[in-house]
Amino acid sequence: LGKIAANKLFAAIDGEELGGGVEMVPCRLVPRESTTPLS
Repeated sequence: LGKIAANKLFAAIDGEELGGGVEMVPCRLVPRESTTPLS
């Protein structure tokens, strides 16, 4: 996410036209012990 934001920032600084819209970023859920249901 940070890499995409940095690339867009540098493009804006260089004067490139940035299109609006939604940026789709792949993600995955990593279950950890802290996410287990409380009993």
